[in-house]
Amino acid sequence: MKSVLKNSVIALAFILLSSSCAKVFYSADAQNLSQQHRAVAVMPSEISISAKGANKKVLSEILDKQEALESLNFQLAIYAWMQMSKSEGKIVVEIQDIETTNTKLQSAGYPEKLLTEAEICKILGVDGIIVSSFELAKPYSKTIVMPIDELTTATIYSDKAKGMISISDCANKKTIWSYQYKSDGDSPQSIIRDFMKGAGKKMPYIKQRSYKSKNIFIFAE
Repeated sequence: MKSVLKNSVIALAFILLSSSCAKVFYSADAQNLSQQHRAVAVMPSEISISAKGANKKVLSEILDKQEALESLNFQLAIYAWMQMSKSEGKIVVEIQDIETTNTKLQSAGYPEKLLTEAEICKILGVDGIIVSSFELAKPYSKTIVMPIDELTTATIYSDKAKGMISISDCANKKTIWSYQYKSDGDSPQSIIRDFMKGAGKKMPYIKQRSYKSKNIFIFAE
């Protein structure tokens, strides 16, 4: 069973990924609310591997397992980027340890159990959650299920990945910031490095900034 959070991520990604250029969303109070956050958690990424990149003989459950593997790898890559930024003094908010986050989520039955964003916030005990989704043309990570060569056809697929990352404020139960972009790379780590070059400059945790740009949409509520 898909969670409410997963459904909302997919819906937001569908809206934002309609354009190839980078797009940024800020709520009117994004800067103020983000500065009130003391601790945040990085959620497992929602991953979708294109069916065009799969061998017809491969069962859908195999791709599901591959997407689950990529989900953890992309989550770890985002977490590592945020920890590096924190060590460089660019981020002051505490980032919950990945093992702690995933253990709490698994204990609550996520992602099989239906959970609202508010319930996830309470389970994790944080002020904000980092949510992300990526559309991949092919698998990037090794799996014990079967070799990656068996998951792909002879066609060479682009290494570009459509991605979206957002910050949800737990107290107000809403998305306060999101960023979407088509990123290059041949692994979760390289994709995130490229993706976060742009996202990191616009993330409200990094520094206070003016939200005036042709690629930035400000939504007042």
